Amino acid sequence: MNELAGGVGAADVLSCDLTTGLCGVHVEAAQRVTVTYVTDPICSACWAMEPAWRAVGYAFGDLLEVRHVYGGLLPSWDGFADGWNGIHGHSDVAHHWREMAEHTGQAMNVSVWDGDPIASSFPASMVLTAARDIAPEKDWLMLRRLREELFVGGRNISRPEVWRDAAERAGIDSRAIQERLDDGRAEGLFAADLQTARALGATAFPTLIVEAGGDRRTLRGVQRPERLAQVIGDAAGVQRRPSATMEEAVTFLDVGTTAEYATLLGTTGEQAVAALEAAGVRPRRLPGGAVWTP
Repeated sequence: MNELAGGVGAADVLSCDLTTGLCGVHVEAAQRVTVTYVTDPICSACWAMEPAWRAVGYAFGDLLEVRHVYGGLLPSWDGFADGWNGIHGHSDVAHHWREMAEHTGQAMNVSVWDGDPIASSFPASMVLTAARDIAPEKDWLMLRRLREELFVGGRNISRPEVWRDAAERAGIDSRAIQERLDDGRAEGLFAADLQTARALGATAFPTLIVEAGGDRRTLRGVQRPERLAQVIGDAAGVQRRPSATMEEAVTFLDVGTTAEYATLLGTTGEQAVAALEAAGVRPRRLPGGAVWTP
């Protein structure tokens, strides 16, 4: 998708023709890759995978066709339980997010669960399906901006004033989103996504279905940057690694966590912090790390 592009181009390879004796550079052949990403806007594991996902977007953006499917993580707290993660109500989520942040190194603001807990992920999901209907080329960007409001800003993304802020930052008309919420189109689009997720057998988030050239591979759970890049590279038929300069990383990421900057720069977290501070970028401290805003 266009919003994932902007990074490394196709690999240049020096080769020699043994028949003619001529040597030169040619562009390595690659094929487009379709990624169906089954997700939810409040999924902490999906947020934890953002360093790997954004780095893949930088490296392979021109080869990726991304389709988001919103799978409905939290219909409501009535009868909901995630015993594996010790979640039986909204009061348990902040602790789980802190653990996720510490384990993965991906900074998360947990304050929403103490101050204005989210009752359901369905309203935000319907906002996203409405935004996708209006501006499909900005689907990834709208999802990212909405997640920044939640995981960085600590705001309840079910609130109209919050998702409208996200839509404005993504360059999408919030009035057009509201129209689709009011007339039922957003609900119908989200219902179709729920059906698609079931048909795909996606029972956990994140689930990535990677397809190219008739081959298909399904990845479940948080993927390490190296593994995700390897799978996408194998599907594309060309291996790429992010090699961004600080200027390129700031332009591509804009708002980014320490883990996201470190992954894109190919450095350790400590090295990324030093480079960001030297560049005059200011941090905001959160559980699990920091968020940097140029």
